[in-house]
Amino acid sequence: MLEIDTPKLKLITISSAKWEDTVNSWISFFDYKVQETGYLSKNLVQTWNAPNNEDSRYAILASKRGSQNVGIRIVENSIPSNFEPLRTFGWASISLIVKNLDEIITKINSSPFKMLCPIRTMNFNQGRIKLLDIIGIGSEVISLVEVLDANETNLPVPQCSIDRPFMVTLATRDIETTKNFYYNKLSIDKSPEVQSEIWPLSDAFQYNRDTTYALSKNLFGEKTFLELHEYPEDSTRRNLISGNLHPGICHITITLPKIDDLTLYWLTEPIQIESGAFKNCKQVTFFGATGELVELIEHKTEN
Repeated sequence: MLEIDTPKLKLITISSAKWEDTVNSWISFFDYKVQETGYLSKNLVQTWNAPNNEDSRYAILASKRGSQNVGIRIVENSIPSNFEPLRTFGWASISLIVKNLDEIITKINSSPFKMLCPIRTMNFNQGRIKLLDIIGIGSEVISLVEVLDANETNLPVPQCSIDRPFMVTLATRDIETTKNFYYNKLSIDKSPEVQSEIWPLSDAFQYNRDTTYALSKNLFGEKTFLELHEYPEDSTRRNLISGNLHPGICHITITLPKIDDLTLYWLTEPIQIESGAFKNCKQVTFFGATGELVELIEHKTEN
């Protein structure tokens, strides 16, 4: 393992054919606010292996009343007609920390989001959580999570009804290979695997809901997690339109104080970001163990 400073999850990027509707849904239902908006540059989309997304609209959003440590970037994109969320490898879902799920569920039916599964409770580290899985206009799968145990200190405390993303989930072919990759390349500590029911996944594959899957939750910055799910053999690579971003949750952005020493194969030569909160910062991208896209930004201070 290379000894480096702890990487921090900064952005989760969603691509959507209905860009404006997707942005508005996060504003209206989650009470997120737009921090930055514009058009993607040629240099940036080349590093994403998505040259067709040059001049696509984007918006970066974060919780209006809660933590802004982790944001959501929504990008305009053309999506294959046969895209099925939760049946492919890659970035699978986002988890948001919330105060009261029972209050939120009363508003779902009149929102742009659809429920995937009923509310349920499950273990998380040493405590219990309640969660609700929903899907958005851009086919983004979202878990809304309420902490039930006051003694659970590993999760962030929500400062508003629906607060920040605290976990991103990666669908993998082999969980051990993926854990080793992120441990060796980015010093993300490995956690033990557990077997757990994952109802949205079972529903997507038409399995019984009591089917269990290997998963692990790996600390990814302060009270933020990278969750790995080992997907069934029926899973496939995620289809995309050649030259475009992947549909759904397409990549994540990690900040690190220094990226030159990392033993990774970049997709392109590093660039300097041309605008926005990370203007003039060095940026590179790489593919992970399951072919997932990861963006790295060299940034030395909290933002």
